[in-house]
Amino acid sequence: MKRFPLTVMAALAMTASASASANLDCSAQDKNVELTVEAITSRDGKYLASLRGELQLASGIKLSFERSDVKSYNWGKNVALVLLKQTPQGAVEVRIYAKPKDEIELAGSYVVTLGKTKVSGKAQCSGG
Repeated sequence: MKRFPLTVMAALAMTASASASANLDCSAQDKNVELTVEAITSRDGKYLASLRGELQLASGIKLSFERSDVKSYNWGKNVALVLLKQTPQGAVEVRIYAKPKDEIELAGSYVVTLGKTKVSGKAQCSGG
């Protein structure tokens, strides 16, 4: 009889912790860049638990991003994510802004800056 309440409590704890986080995935693919970002964030969007991403520019530059490369992050009604990484060619900054299309899909834009070079385009994100 003691096992039943313990099992129920363990199941409830797992459910609570699972609902405390959300995924945020963004990508852009056009003639300028190939960009992917995958993140785990708090359900309220106030902090990032983890992040990994990849960027490949048409010029041949290829970079990986991680949580330590996040300069700023906000997910209220809209998503705003800024990544910054130092490279031998200079600092690379990636900005992603997206607004909700529906409950899961977000549409927006990206801007990648490397020195005086700036490329931009459309980005698609999903979260939930």
